[in-house]
Amino acid sequence: MDDAIRRGLDAMFPGRSVEGVRSTGPSWNDDNETVRVTFADGRRPDAAFLKVARDGDGARVRREVACIGAVDAADLALRVPDVLGADPDADPPVLATAPLSGDSVLSAWSDAGRDGTEALTRAMGAALASVHTVRFDAHGEIRAEARGRSHDGGADGLPVDEQPWTEVLVGRVKRMRAIASSDRLDDHFDRVADAVRGTTVGLDDAPAALVHGDPAKPNAVVAGSPRDAVSIREPRIGLLDWELSHVGDPARELVRAERQLLGGPRTETDPGLQAALHEGYRERAGALPERLAERRPVYEAVGFLGFSGFVDKHANHLDEGEDELVAWAEDELDRRLDRVPG
Repeated sequence: MDDAIRRGLDAMFPGRSVEGVRSTGPSWNDDNETVRVTFADGRRPDAAFLKVARDGDGARVRREVACIGAVDAADLALRVPDVLGADPDADPPVLATAPLSGDSVLSAWSDAGRDGTEALTRAMGAALASVHTVRFDAHGEIRAEARGRSHDGGADGLPVDEQPWTEVLVGRVKRMRAIASSDRLDDHFDRVADAVRGTTVGLDDAPAALVHGDPAKPNAVVAGSPRDAVSIREPRIGLLDWELSHVGDPARELVRAERQLLGGPRTETDPGLQAALHEGYRERAGALPERLAERRPVYEAVGFLGFSGFVDKHANHLDEGEDELVAWAEDELDRRLDRVPG
């Protein structure tokens, strides 16, 4: 246990006897570290997830606590973890949450079989649609410590620094650049930001909804076996890791979910699983997000920056030469930008 984790434990659970601390898995975001802690003193809770902001940014802790509270108050068909404690002003800023029952979608996926993966994908679509029912008057970044307008749902008081969606999206591009592990394709960020600002698809007219921000398999928990024939109407999915939440376009989150759940920049999305994701979304929301097809090229260009900024790590993961991947990425971004209306 390193010093940052130890200090976080002392801040959240002073005097507790710890049985073990283990990693929750690899992360490409070096700003945070999350561990699962099991306690040895027989007191409740007997386990917790502890997240420390290694870069000292307590705003992310405030945002995550606020968003978990907002989703819980809105009484959606969606599970969120209980916040056991948080101190955004600690050194390092720290958040403790209770484990959700069930397996992560990542671990359940490999044993689910085809029917199970389709069920998981439908359930994820329904979960995202539930989040997107929380609507606002304007897009923006969630600032838990600032004043802002609240939406009309059950989570009154969630404050938003209102901005045009174009500028929020450019802000997301800047954040991806800030956490990138490689600068070999650094110009990609400027090119995509220019495309976002120059597109003619009317981004600022998009619906303003709460979005999770990182709908990846490790950030979702499924209750019960994915092989069970359980209706997607039941709140089987729980979503973790709300620190990237903001008020944005639901269409962008659905496009991002397709990439994070069902494929990647070097693989084709399985059409059957894409259909299952959309089916689950429609079942909960009644329809897919507005103008999804029209705005998709913009969001696919933005999403590709997750490859550009981490081309070194992708090379290790894919066991391919980095120079070869850089050359491919240059061509691929050109193709994606060519499809953006502007």
